[in-house]
Amino acid sequence: MNHPSDLIDEMVKTHLKPALHEFGFKSRSSTFFRQNGELVEIVSPQKSKWNNSTGAKFTINLGVYWPKVQEILGRASQSFPPKEYECTLRQRLGPLFADQRDYWWTVLPDSNIRTIGEDVTEKLRSFAMPWLRRATSLDDAVAIARATEAIVLHVLKGERGLATSLLNEAFTKSKHAKAFFRSLAGKLELEIPAE
Repeated sequence: MNHPSDLIDEMVKTHLKPALHEFGFKSRSSTFFRQNGELVEIVSPQKSKWNNSTGAKFTINLGVYWPKVQEILGRASQSFPPKEYECTLRQRLGPLFADQRDYWWTVLPDSNIRTIGEDVTEKLRSFAMPWLRRATSLDDAVAIARATEAIVLHVLKGERGLATSLLNEAFTKSKHAKAFFRSLAGKLELEIPAE
């Protein structure tokens, strides 16, 4: 019998890698990346830490790295490609499906890797690629970003009023990050309320 974790590696090699190469992705280790102008798109399979010889699970993480945003936030990656967790925008693949829940594929010692690989490939085409297109569009990226990243993206769009509103809201709600938001306001030349 095959070890389920090895079967996941085989699926990545025989299905995920060729499918992503068709979309222009390169790979380094288990990270797949595609340069899109100055942006970097990431697709990264993640194995469960609970995998064992009787069964294993994996999911797919997506990310888009906006270097200007990360530099302003003081979170510039020191490696290329950046890690998925270093990305400006991040998304697990499962919540993009119709039921919007986290999804992990299950692999058993006798699983059919071709069936699993075809399912992963179909979901990449149907859900991951459209999300990556949105996450690399400045207009759409603002709508899917977390508040801190959205502040910077609004400034990049020239929407300083919206950026200021978001910054002031975050600053007012913050108990522990006031210094960070004050520093961000200085970098972006935005007004912040006096304490």
